[in-house]
Amino acid sequence: MPKDDEDQPCIIAIDIGTTAIKFVVFSIDLKELFFSEVKLATYRLEQNASEQDAEEVWQAIKTSLTGLGKKFKNPQALCFSAAMHSLLAVNKFGEALSKAILWSDLRSKEEALSLRNSDVGQQIYQGTGTPIHPMSPLAKIIWLKKAKPALFKEAYKFISIKEYILFKLTGQFVIDYGMASATGIFAPSLRKWHPLALQVMGIGKDNLSKIISPTEPLNILLKTANALNIPKDITIISGSSDGCLANLGDEATEPGVYAISIGTSGAVRTVSERFETDKKMRLFSYMLQEKSFVHGGAVNNGAIALEWLGKSVLGSQENPLTPVELIAIAEEAEVGAEGLLFLPYLQGERAPFWNPDLQSSFVHMHIQHQQKHIARAVMEGVMYNINYVMQTVASLHPPPQLIKASGGFTRSAFWVQMLADISNCEVQVNDGMLSAARGAAMLALEALNYPIIKQGNNASVQSYLPDKERHTIYHKHFMLFSKEVEKLI
Repeated sequence: MPKDDEDQPCIIAIDIGTTAIKFVVFSIDLKELFFSEVKLATYRLEQNASEQDAEEVWQAIKTSLTGLGKKFKNPQALCFSAAMHSLLAVNKFGEALSKAILWSDLRSKEEALSLRNSDVGQQIYQGTGTPIHPMSPLAKIIWLKKAKPALFKEAYKFISIKEYILFKLTGQFVIDYGMASATGIFAPSLRKWHPLALQVMGIGKDNLSKIISPTEPLNILLKTANALNIPKDITIISGSSDGCLANLGDEATEPGVYAISIGTSGAVRTVSERFETDKKMRLFSYMLQEKSFVHGGAVNNGAIALEWLGKSVLGSQENPLTPVELIAIAEEAEVGAEGLLFLPYLQGERAPFWNPDLQSSFVHMHIQHQQKHIARAVMEGVMYNINYVMQTVASLHPPPQLIKASGGFTRSAFWVQMLADISNCEVQVNDGMLSAARGAAMLALEALNYPIIKQGNNASVQSYLPDKERHTIYHKHFMLFSKEVEKLI
């Protein structure tokens, strides 16, 4: 990187995920100047538990920011993206009293199911736009009150990992619209915490953070700025959730433009100017900004299916097959995997079923099926499920005319082409691993009154057009997949 790049005005974007933290430095015209990634540990210390250590996240961010502060001399803003639905209890000094419970933690599933099937639960969903499920802090706090009463009583506030990091940087407990929407406690129409949700949890609004705009400027603590080698006048921007920001970063904000991200899990999202919920509680509606709402569905089972396939079916725990190896095997099979279907519900499922007990299976398997058919069926099953969610979204919103893809699956042209063929829609990939970070940087530029240069169809955009013959075959198998899924509902 030229030294001139280190001296120019820039934006530092931090994307806090469940498996890694991405650090991206953008120029003012949104060119990537720097990228690094730090892996994070997930702790599963009891059945159905899935947690992170918030202090470990902070230490990783401190270390990387200190290095960036030495390398880049003129950062204008520090902005954030983060995975949704994490929850930890803190004291009044912002110290963690527990590990952070992640979206994939299922210990609150009984509380979630009970609330979901009640009139009160329906009222809360219609007011918040967050389907009631063990993923949401709403269900987690209800569970904590019953399962860990001493911790519940000791807690000063219940916050997400991003709120924890922002407190370390600014000394304030704040949460942006997007992260608040993901809690299942925030009422976008009211711009405040939902009164009925607070009542059900048995907490007050003072037990939660102050709700702010995603572009509200925050000041860094002087001692923290000095420790991190960051200018004391740098602007801190909360940003939003990774899902909302992926749409913004990929410029998937117009009617008929959908964002699909697939990493370990996945999501389908589209944007409109209105808060809209679903009578059947199948979809979420999250607030990004005052006239920007992200609608869609999240799925539990993305590339985790390939990991399972490589470790437990075609490989072993000791000698797992890599995703690259599995994809090469799948490519040897014909479209449709010779009739073999895979229902990819290895971890239950969220949208559109919101059933943590949904189970996975192979359907129509016979003796002639080989490893190549199994590998291809698993990949196709993940995409059929994504398409099923997309059709559910399209039943309430304009149907997809263009898909913007992001996440780890975009490393495989074969898998992206499969999405285009199954959906019968053009799929574009634009540096798909950095979509959320780019969206956060765009909010920072807006906050600083810099012009935002649209990426458009530049040279870095790869386009995948659907093949009509393959789509015809896929459509036939997708209809069979849909019938099998509906037997489970």
